[in-house]
Amino acid sequence: MSLDAKLGPIGSEYPIPDDGCRKADYWFEEVKATHELHDGSKKFYHKGYKFRARLEFFMMPQTTYDNLRTEYNRHTELNFLPRSTDYPSTSFEVRWIGEFNFRYCHPYTLTYWEGSVELEGTEILSSIPAWI
Repeated sequence: MSLDAKLGPIGSEYPIPDDGCRKADYWFEEVKATHELHDGSKKFYHKGYKFRARLEFFMMPQTTYDNLRTEYNRHTELNFLPRSTDYPSTSFEVRWIGEFNFRYCHPYTLTYWEGSVELEGTEILSSIPAWI
């Protein structure tokens, strides 16, 4: 697959290499508020959309693993550019959600890694960007 994504601290994003990334899913979740009224009915208020991403890796090289581990250990917001060449100005401030769930690829232990990264946007967007 051709992955054209970058991830990292704002201004210091590094490419996520194609080798090893077997799947990249991007989507937007609706953010809404629910209020229960005195008669028991509910009223829903649309607030916007939140960006989500899941990257799945298999046979990921050690350098990519080290970069991702460094970002996970920082526990800070990251900048994610899903399509950095086609849409270089479209980026999302995200946080890593879930665990650091990487393991060695059997039988390539000590050489390649497999696992996944889940990212969630930190902002509520008023609309879904046209490129997605």
